[in-house]
Order: sequence, then structure tokens, then C-alpha cells
Amino acid sequence: MSDPLEWKDVTGTISTDRHSAVRFRAGAECGDVFEEDVEFDGYTLTIEVSGESDALAMVEAIRKTSI
Repeated sequence: MSDPLEWKDVTGTISTDRHSAVRFRAGAECGDVFEEDVEFDGYTLTIEVSGESDALAMVEAIRKTSI
């Protein structure tokens, strides 16, 4: 079975207690994604936020969530 993110991005919208609509994109990436001259080959998740406080709130929510 192939990986659904291998050949395309998955995009959508979710809601949170804080926001009625949060856009996201998940997809495969490679190359200098995070640091120059440091190769990355994997998947990334991009979440659109309106500012620093929203970004930090998302990071904190992810840290508190266990699978």
C-alpha cells in the first residue's frame, strides 16, 4: 500500500476551542527544510496561525496531546 502523502499534499480546515477555522497542510518534503546544509527527508505539517501567541498556543496544545 502506498503512502497517501508521498505524491500529494493533504490540506484542510479544523476547528479548535480558540479558533473556528484553522487551515493546515501535510505533505512530504526533502532538502534543506529546517536548516541550511542539513538534509531532511520526511513529512511536515504546516498550520496557519494569525500571530505569535496563536503559534505558541498550538505548540503547547500539541505538547499536551498524547497518542
